[in-house]
Amino acid sequence: MLRVYKDRYHTYCVLFGSTRTGKTVQYRILNYTGVEIATWTATGVYELGYGAYGVRLMLTSVFTGYIQWRDVTDGNITTAEPITVEEDALAQLSTVYKVETGRWKILNNQMIFYDTNGTTPLLTFDLKDSAGAPAEEGIYERAPV
Repeated sequence: MLRVYKDRYHTYCVLFGSTRTGKTVQYRILNYTGVEIATWTATGVYELGYGAYGVRLMLTSVFTGYIQWRDVTDGNITTAEPITVEEDALAQLSTVYKVETGRWKILNNQMIFYDTNGTTPLLTFDLKDSAGAPAEEGIYERAPV
């Protein structure tokens, strides 16, 4: 199974065989139950040579499913490649780093973490005491806004 990060470009390839050059090739995206997420299209598909084709895509949702390919020139010969699209771990680590090393402030019963420029809010949390009331002292819980 191919594992990729969402919101990043990746090139996906298929090999139909060395005799299948110069063909019209399409792809579509299905979830793991076979429900179509993206319809058949040839947009962006290019031939790599020797019957191999590719497309460069950015998938923007986390899911597990398939990229299904078909050679429409030779009677809809199809193949499918399993794929899992995950959150970008590097982007998440970058956010953790910014929270741990950057500026933060408690203001109006909220804790605000700022991006590296020190002025753009990155994350905001409501602060509460043990009774669940808004608080700036005796904080028991923080809840994402």
